[in-house]
Amino acid sequence: MKRWSPTTWLLFGCGLLLTLQECPAQPRRLFRRNPSADPSLPAANYAFLSMRSRLAAAVPRRVADCTTIAQQQVADLSRQVEASAAEELSSVQRRWDAAQEEQENVDHAHEAIRLLEALLELRRSLQQYQSQVIRLRHGFAVLPETPARRNQLHCYLRIASSLTDLSGRIRYLLRDAVDEAAYVVDPFPVHFNQMLRLLTREEVSVAAEVLGYTLFDPDPNSGAVAYSNRTRAFVLELFAACRSAELLPALASFVRIPQASATLRLRAMEIIREIGLPQDPCPGQSEVLPAAVIQAAELLGILQQLPAGSLDRTERRRRVVLLKWLNERRLRGVVGDTFRVAGHELRVGDWLLMRNPSPYNRFTDLSPGLFTHVGIVSTIQDETGKRYFVIVDLPERGDRLPATNVDIYLQRSLHYWFLRHWDLALGRRMGKTAAGWISRPTYFDLTFRTDRVRQLPRPLPADAVIHTYCTGLLLMCVLQNGGRESSFFPITERAAPGLAADNLKQLGVVMGKEVVSPTGAMFGAAMQLVGRSEPMYEPGREIRESIYDSFAQQLVSRRIQLMGTFYQQLRGRLATLSVNVPWLAKALAKANNVSERMDLQAAAKVAMVVETLDQIAEENREQFEQVRKAFSEVVDPSLSVAERSSWQAQQKRLREPHQDLWRRWLAAQLTPRQLRIELLQYYVQRGQEEVTDRFFAGSKERR
Repeated sequence: MKRWSPTTWLLFGCGLLLTLQECPAQPRRLFRRNPSADPSLPAANYAFLSMRSRLAAAVPRRVADCTTIAQQQVADLSRQVEASAAEELSSVQRRWDAAQEEQENVDHAHEAIRLLEALLELRRSLQQYQSQVIRLRHGFAVLPETPARRNQLHCYLRIASSLTDLSGRIRYLLRDAVDEAAYVVDPFPVHFNQMLRLLTREEVSVAAEVLGYTLFDPDPNSGAVAYSNRTRAFVLELFAACRSAELLPALASFVRIPQASATLRLRAMEIIREIGLPQDPCPGQSEVLPAAVIQAAELLGILQQLPAGSLDRTERRRRVVLLKWLNERRLRGVVGDTFRVAGHELRVGDWLLMRNPSPYNRFTDLSPGLFTHVGIVSTIQDETGKRYFVIVDLPERGDRLPATNVDIYLQRSLHYWFLRHWDLALGRRMGKTAAGWISRPTYFDLTFRTDRVRQLPRPLPADAVIHTYCTGLLLMCVLQNGGRESSFFPITERAAPGLAADNLKQLGVVMGKEVVSPTGAMFGAAMQLVGRSEPMYEPGREIRESIYDSFAQQLVSRRIQLMGTFYQQLRGRLATLSVNVPWLAKALAKANNVSERMDLQAAAKVAMVVETLDQIAEENREQFEQVRKAFSEVVDPSLSVAERSSWQAQQKRLREPHQDLWRRWLAAQLTPRQLRIELLQYYVQRGQEEVTDRFFAGSKERR
């Protein structure tokens, strides 16, 4: 064979390069971006996808882009995108419902896959926009404190809030889309598995929640056929890709089925470990908290009984590895430097910022708050040496600093971040400091004073009482370990403008000029984002938040008027008397689960407001849920004639205030989404009016 000269090799390489430039690159994927089995079908033109470019242009790329105009554009486009996507799904559902006699329609299966792809493309874009906004948060600390920076902060928080809300709503919509698509593609195993691969690639946790039923055999009387082990294996890999804690109940139920495939049960146990196996209850954890869905001892027993003869050589080796790990977890708890929960690897000293509906969300001038509560990750050991990863936080109730297993604590939150200091040694010291304070006497500081925290001796004396509020506890951990406050909380806050400070003072809440809040913790350059949950949406939560927000907004513009129940007024009078009667203060504090050291007069006034708000919010949420069911729920055929009559009468009473909606619903003039929106608006408005009547009746709005 003749050897080529260097010149020949050079000419050959140039020709090959030119050839490759003319050939389009083929991405390596499980399947094409459009996985339709019939390429001749036209691609759907979804309006909500065409809106992305406008939304992308409105989302800020720099701190200077956080303007009032951008904030309004993001808010308006977010509503339009969600409405357009919902209308597209409703249109498809109506078309499929009109052709129910053609249940096995392959064109509908193609369409279902394309619709899911479009929604997931929107979801990817929203994740990108959220990440883009999150990256800006450290840029505000370097700006001088001016009214312009304050305005940019407000716009930034509103933009972040709009995108978070939109992401949660699209996730809620995606749940319905997956449910509908699964029904349409069910007769076509190739399409069904194709859908599973798509959802796995995109790590769609809400889809895994919807499709969990495929792991279980159907009711023998239903006539339905169980899914194949191949399809179940696909579903388990979807679970593994998502690593969502919401999937643990389904996995725990599946591994408890002795008749299920040993191979699949082994894989399900491994996925439980990959998501994060819940811990045993830590010492002193409240008994009213929910129990873990499965723990090491039970999972170990199930794995020991798994028939090894049904496994191949590789699976048997995996079983041995898992047995060893589970036995160590059972005996020693969590070992090592990290603890896995919901797919996140947490370390001691990590900060948790969480959000739930709260009346405190808009009390400061840095609003709307993205987070409402905080905690810090620590470790503790019991008398046997078993180790637990816990969240240490300071709640309003109680008189001792509590610790709660991280995995259990996160069940309280619908949206959270985990932040970590770049210096792991400092993080460990902060976590260790917090662990040393567990079970110490506490009382919640209703004045939200940070100067008190700054004046504490370092180190804190062993007999010192923890007197601060939730975010103040984080500041204590920082200062007690030599950290610079400005690196963690560069932006301080004060009471919201207008009448907020005067109204809060009437409640006994005196907010200083340098408050640090759960939302303020996200701006510190020292802390890096290491994990966050996917934003969630649910109608009941929207009702609660809207009612709380209405109260906070009126707190700024109207004079509050306290009108509690007889019990609340009596408690207030007793709190006043207890100032000079120690035994009464102790009894009153114990009855209300607060510290006797707390300002019981202020606590009684705050409790009067919060309890009333909670009652209004919860009653309207429950009423919404009951009425919504009354529109769609079908009578149980197993009920007796008398029980059926009583049930129908109750449903009629629930629908009584909504006769026009009921008429339109019966005439098929409303989609489920339209029904949900109209009912939600009704109960939000009713709750807001109740808030005005209870706290601001007769008070003119201040312009």
